[in-house]
Amino acid sequence: MTNISASDGEDEIQKVLDRIKGFQENDDSSSLLRPEAQTFLQTAHKFLECRKRMDATFEKIEGSKVLEDFVLGLPENCSHEKDFRQQSTLGEPARTLDELYKAATIIRPLFEEFVNGIVEQAKKRTKTLSDIRVVYVPLKGRERALEKAQNEYHDKGPGPDIAWLSDINRLSVIFETVDDIIICLELIRDSDHIQIVKAKNRFKHPTLTGYRDFNVKFRLKSADGGFQHTCELQIHQKDLKKVCIEMESHESYEYFRSYYVGETDTLEESLEDLKHIATGNVLDFSFVHELLETSKDERRLDRLGALFEIKLCEYHLALKVYTKLLEIQMRKYGPLHESIGSAYLKIATVLRKQGKEDDAIAVFRESLNAFRNLIGEDSIQVATVCIKLAHSLQRQGNLEEALDLYKQSLQIYKKTVGLIHRDSANTFHSMATVLKQQGKLVEATDLLKQALGIFRETCGEDVLQASYAYNTLGTVYEMQDKMEDAMELYKKSLHIKRGIAGKAHPYVSFTLNCIANLLRKEGDLVKALSTYQESLDSYYKSVGEGHPLVGFTCTKIANVLCDQGKPKDSKIYYEKALVVYLKVYGADHPKVAKVKEEMRKVT
Repeated sequence: MTNISASDGEDEIQKVLDRIKGFQENDDSSSLLRPEAQTFLQTAHKFLECRKRMDATFEKIEGSKVLEDFVLGLPENCSHEKDFRQQSTLGEPARTLDELYKAATIIRPLFEEFVNGIVEQAKKRTKTLSDIRVVYVPLKGRERALEKAQNEYHDKGPGPDIAWLSDINRLSVIFETVDDIIICLELIRDSDHIQIVKAKNRFKHPTLTGYRDFNVKFRLKSADGGFQHTCELQIHQKDLKKVCIEMESHESYEYFRSYYVGETDTLEESLEDLKHIATGNVLDFSFVHELLETSKDERRLDRLGALFEIKLCEYHLALKVYTKLLEIQMRKYGPLHESIGSAYLKIATVLRKQGKEDDAIAVFRESLNAFRNLIGEDSIQVATVCIKLAHSLQRQGNLEEALDLYKQSLQIYKKTVGLIHRDSANTFHSMATVLKQQGKLVEATDLLKQALGIFRETCGEDVLQASYAYNTLGTVYEMQDKMEDAMELYKKSLHIKRGIAGKAHPYVSFTLNCIANLLRKEGDLVKALSTYQESLDSYYKSVGEGHPLVGFTCTKIANVLCDQGKPKDSKIYYEKALVVYLKVYGADHPKVAKVKEEMRKVT
């Protein structure tokens, strides 16, 4: 693929689009939904039903209009000023999760005391005997906090991104009547003990699931006055909260949160799209084709492309939608626009998920060139694409170019966010994986220890990124025949992942596979088989039966059964893997050929 300049005309733009469209599969028929899509379908139906019940419940609440119209005395869309960043116990902006959580823990008793005081005052002022109840919830989980800082505040200045997390400390109060809610809000508004930072009247602007409450964020001073900390108080209405619990609305919200992020102004349109997709047990291709022919809404296409890619794993549909998005943006902005680089990146990512590594690499290069030409060599976007391109090159065995791209990314991070940053630590980790493949195990070990040191300093050890590094260091030790050290690190990685994600999660399955590999290598086939089976069960529960990782683990189980002299049992698992790979990759993929070859050996 070649670059085109702003002076190139319609013919050149069309040539680029034709190349991209050449990557698409010709699949125009409706098909039964994949297991991942079945989960989507069930969640979507529950989500839409929840919206309906929430709306109906709110309409029945006496005085609901008063709640909609209530204003706390500051703009609801007021943004955090730099002085509202979370502080460490020294009064400086918090730099790490450890600093933030230390401050949050110290302020917690003051937060609870303030809220309980407000509730007691409200009870004295109320004219009814209605129920008012405080709900105590723990501090926000560290992994979710880290994810939020990265996803929502990564580019927010001034940093650090951790300092913009204002909902680590949370409490809820549940009221029965509208009058009591208003009394509570007025008491908060008039208090001299806090500084209100932000308020959201979600009785007026409901959440995705239709849930309504009032959310207030305010700062409290520590007892010695040395620092301030922002806390979040949620004001709930009893009937709405009951529906929320019955309908498990928070689970639906979490599932669809990325689909609707930033789209509150087009929420109804988003819901209509969801209804079109979730009308039965087949994908509505007619809806998709109509969308591709008529829609010029970039945000809508972007949102639906992500839905097909991430939630439904229908990569051919995601590719069609992203290609349409690229076409609209090229014709609207021309080839020299930042959105073009982003569209290339989305297309390349889908191609890689389809197993079309060569095509993905070609489009990653287009994305990299676009960003370099438009926003310069030292941008975060360039670093991001360098890493994704390096991952694909690494999988293709082009280790030297991959390592060079990782080094370029590291230099960008050094200039933009500094070396003591999670992005830098992740890049050290990626570089170590290349060195491991090259057999440079001492150098790989040094980089992994450097990465782990940065994780400890910035976000602590008990985060997923650190668990990945422990996992990789375990494989390095395994390659050096340091089996006990390797097993210790695998177990440490597994402990972190289970603490964050539970027992059924792809991260957990990955490390279980590493442990099983080591057990097989040491000749403990019984434990290896049971560990692989545990991994497979985790994959079934977390990603569904049709995911390629299920196919991969089935081949591992088949291999152990071969070692045990059980060819018939082995063939069953090879067949399971083949079904998955044919569905995901198609008949011509190398993984399909490899499984068929293994099956011939045991037949």
